[in-house]
Amino acid sequence: MTSSNRVARRRGAVIGSLTDAQRDWHALRTGTCSATALPLPVVIVLETYERGDATLTRYDVRGEFCGNTWHASEEAAESQARVEFADALGEWRTMAVDAEPVEELLGNRGA
Repeated sequence: MTSSNRVARRRGAVIGSLTDAQRDWHALRTGTCSATALPLPVVIVLETYERGDATLTRYDVRGEFCGNTWHASEEAAESQARVEFADALGEWRTMAVDAEPVEELLGNRGA
C-alpha cells in the first residue's frame, strides 16, 4: 500500500538583495572541493506536506529552478530560509498549489 504525501500548505516569499556571502551559498557542491554556481533565487516556495515534512524550492527571475532542500518540519524549513536569506527574506504569502511562483509573487516584476 502506497501512502501519499500531498502538499497541505504552500507559501512563498520574495528574496531581496543578497550579500556576497549569501550569493556564495548558492552553489551545487559535488564532492569536497568543487562547486558550480546556481542561478540566484528571487523567490522561495515553502511546501508543507500532509505528513508534516516540508521543502524549500528556489526560483530565479525567469521562473527556473535553482535549488531545493528537504526539511523534517515546516518550522525547520522556515528556520533554514531565515539562516540562508536573513534580512533579504520577504514576508511569507499563501499561494495556490498550482500557482507559478515568480508570476504569483513578483507579478510584472518577473521575467
